[in-house]
Amino acid sequence: MANANGAKLILKPILILLLAVFVHFSTRQQIALKASRPITNMDYEIDRDAILKFHSDAVTVKPPEVLSKFVQLLPDDETNQFLVDSADALSTRSALLKMQFKQLLVQGLQKVLGWSRPDARGFMGVGTLYVASEKQLEAVLRSVVKPNQATKSILDIGSGTGTETAKLATLLGVVPERVLCLESSKPLQKKLQSRGFTTADGSIPSDSSFSFVSLLNVLDRTDDPHGLLRSAIGAVDAGGGTILMAAVLPFQGIVHGKFGSKRRPFNGLKIRGSSRSASFELGLFRFIEAIASEHPELELVSWSRLPYLSSGDTRRTHYTLDMAVMAWRVKELKDGEERVKEIIGEEVLGTVEAEGFSGIDVNVKACGNRRDDEVYAFLASTLRKDGVAFWGDVLDAGAGMGSMCWLLRQGQKVDRIIEVTAASDGTYGSNMLLEVSKEVEKVVVEAGNWRDDEFLKGRTFDVVVADYLLGAVELHWAHGADGMMDRLVEAVKVGGYLLISGLEPYEMVLDRGNDDDRLVLDIEAIGESAAFVAGESTYREIPETWVLRQIGRLGKFRVVDSQQFDMRLTVRSLMKQISYAKDMARKIRDADLRKGYLTRVATLERELKSSGGEFWGGRNYAIVVQRIK
Repeated sequence: MANANGAKLILKPILILLLAVFVHFSTRQQIALKASRPITNMDYEIDRDAILKFHSDAVTVKPPEVLSKFVQLLPDDETNQFLVDSADALSTRSALLKMQFKQLLVQGLQKVLGWSRPDARGFMGVGTLYVASEKQLEAVLRSVVKPNQATKSILDIGSGTGTETAKLATLLGVVPERVLCLESSKPLQKKLQSRGFTTADGSIPSDSSFSFVSLLNVLDRTDDPHGLLRSAIGAVDAGGGTILMAAVLPFQGIVHGKFGSKRRPFNGLKIRGSSRSASFELGLFRFIEAIASEHPELELVSWSRLPYLSSGDTRRTHYTLDMAVMAWRVKELKDGEERVKEIIGEEVLGTVEAEGFSGIDVNVKACGNRRDDEVYAFLASTLRKDGVAFWGDVLDAGAGMGSMCWLLRQGQKVDRIIEVTAASDGTYGSNMLLEVSKEVEKVVVEAGNWRDDEFLKGRTFDVVVADYLLGAVELHWAHGADGMMDRLVEAVKVGGYLLISGLEPYEMVLDRGNDDDRLVLDIEAIGESAAFVAGESTYREIPETWVLRQIGRLGKFRVVDSQQFDMRLTVRSLMKQISYAKDMARKIRDADLRKGYLTRVATLERELKSSGGEFWGGRNYAIVVQRIK
């Protein structure tokens, strides 16, 4: 023990020295603190008429009922004191310099030691978060937690520093020892333990149950929100209990990783018709719809609108986002019904774990870190809702690692999978697919081109998957989209299903008047143009409307459901398009023309690297149709 303590004493100054070196060489920042917009009653108010105009297919989500459960809150003394304290903490020159130093240390912890942004900020005490005052929480919970109803224990998922956890424990009269905090960050666990709370890394103990569960601004920071929520529901006492949620709206999922990285969740919430530009009211209604449709055992009891506050930094005295706090009752199940109890294992709060593959022995090293994205989840969910329990024989008509791993995850629902690819190498090539599936008897890899009339002629399947296939047809079959559609529909058995995913052409959804959209369009255009000049084939994305028109003209299919999904592009993903443009430009024979293209690509590359880093506006789509004759 003495040696361990001695090692810590030696490592601590070395760490400080490393961080100091990083700080010394970091870009010097100008301190220009601005007073943030004050919080007013408007931050708590809603547009009631807007909510009444919405419509949902979910039976349990009706606008008048949602509106009737609204609890009007207002700024109170505790909230105002948080804002005053945040401003006072930055009121002097020395305080600002101290904050600047902390911010640089936060960067050092991320870039030097590989910490995530939340871990680094929590450890340094930068950006203290504030959900609600104790009185505001009491008002929201008044209808679901009765004064004479004792709360025995609390499970708080994603506790952070524990400030909001402490409010709930005090409000509900629960001693710290009866509060379990799920928090994956080791530095934050120590802060929680200093408050007397019990902590766990991220998995809910299977032998534990709780009368109250809280998920405060957690669902937008995990890879699998529905899985996490199912675990929370399963952890509630058998006699029923309460789940308190808070979510920034409109809902946008972002998962923070090592070295300060961030990305979209692998299996995020499917919020229909909502985007970052949507109103708070629409974001709220669609969020409730998404939760209620997947978790019918939850009953919304009360909700309110509040500003989600963060203490300030060297630029602002505080920050604020629109947020809803919602109290849900876990309905007591009827006699004989099996209780949902899905404990999803370690690192439930954001990191990726290898999944089990029910009924199929698969190369987990190749597929284990791949999770279903929102498009795959929609396709599987739509089949389930249409009463399809067994998928039978499946044709993956444009195979790749993503679609094959997704199909393997369906386990016993699938009898046999035929994987078709026109390439031999790469992520979409037969060599990779054969390597991954070599020990899986149910998978057959077929290398061929759909423009060959004899290829798989006369074969039909229960489910046919065309995963981003139509946009890639042009690479292997010039002007072959119509012909490819013919081959796809011919391959579906009567009563079977065709699952199609695709990317809306950028020019149909992006606006050249917007600088970010214009940059994305220019990068795509220079790559396609260079390919044409070089005599190379390229992708040609097909819009959803074209696909639905083709399906409608046949008269043999019914559209089960279709949906569009927001798409986020990053500098990293767009740099791949820059690399593609360079490769195509280098193949141009004319030296002057080649030089001109490479110069233009270099200009776009510099502009991309100096951009904000994220680009929204693109859209993916998914379509499920059934052959009826």
